Amino acid sequence: MVHHPEQRPENVAANEYVPTKAEVAAFHSAATAFSPLSVYVDGRDGLTRPSTDDLIQWTSLKWGIPTDWLRAVYLEESGWKQSSLGDIRQVSAASWSLYPAVAKLPNDEVYETMGIGGVKWTPEPNGIAPGTEPLRWKSTAFNMDYQASVIRYYYSDCFSCSTWPGYTPGQRWNSIGAWDEPYPWQNPLAPLYISKVQRYLVERPWFTDPSFSA
Repeated sequence: MVHHPEQRPENVAANEYVPTKAEVAAFHSAATAFSPLSVYVDGRDGLTRPSTDDLIQWTSLKWGIPTDWLRAVYLEESGWKQSSLGDIRQVSAASWSLYPAVAKLPNDEVYETMGIGGVKWTPEPNGIAPGTEPLRWKSTAFNMDYQASVIRYYYSDCFSCSTWPGYTPGQRWNSIGAWDEPYPWQNPLAPLYISKVQRYLVERPWFTDPSFSA
C-alpha cells in the first residue's frame, strides 16, 4: 500500500470506526443467506488512522479488485463521501422507524442508499443488503468491504444469479455494472453506469484534479 493523505476530512470519524464483535456477528447472522462471501466481511482493516484512499487500497487487496476500479466506482457512487445519501423512497411507517435519523425524510420517505460505496438497504423480510444497517454508514471500511464482496460474488460465481439469462462467472465489467442494478443481468442501466466508471478511470481525478480535494 502507498499512503495518500486524506482528501475527504469529513470521512475521518467513519474511517476510524472499528465494528464491534457484536455488530459483525449480527451482520453475519443476517447476511450469509444472500452471499456466502459475507462471512469474510467485517470492516476490520487493522489500519491506524487510515485515509479514505488507504481503505480503498485495503479493500482492493482483500477482494482482488483493481484499486483504480474501486476508486472510480466510489467516485461515481458518492464522490468518496461516506456521508453520501441516495435513492429516496416512500416506505411504511414501521419501516421508516428503522432507518437512522440522517436517512429519514418527512412523509415516511427515506434515503435507502448510504455511504461511500452506495450500499442500499431495506428492512423488509428478504430485503436488500440484509444486516448491513447500521455499519454501512458507521464504518467506511465496512461499507467498502461489503460493497466489494458483492462485486466479487457476481464475478466469481453468483449462485442466485445462475438462472439469469446471460449470466456466467468471470464477467468483469458486468459485475461492476451489476452493483448499480443486478437484474436482469446486463440490463439497460448497466452500460451507462459502466461507462461513467470507465471515464473516471481515464481521467483519474483523485490524483490529477486539484478540485477533487476541495
